[in-house]
Amino acid sequence: KEEEEKEGKEEEEEEEEKKKKKKKKKKKKKKKKKKKKKKKKKKKKKLPTTTRNSRGPKSFSWLPQIP
Repeated sequence: KEEEEKEGKEEEEEEEEKKKKKKKKKKKKKKKKKKKKKKKKKKKKKLPTTTRNSRGPKSFSWLPQIP
């Protein structure tokens, strides 16, 4: 009987240890990784240039086409 009680106690202790280990694992999962902040590259402002469309079409339909 004493041996059975000892075995029962040992089993209970083992189960408690397993539960503790599981709890520890859960705590580890809760830790969030700190996200590294990406440095934003400053865009160089280009000087305002006239676009092709703002200058108008290259070929004017009313001008005579000289080959």
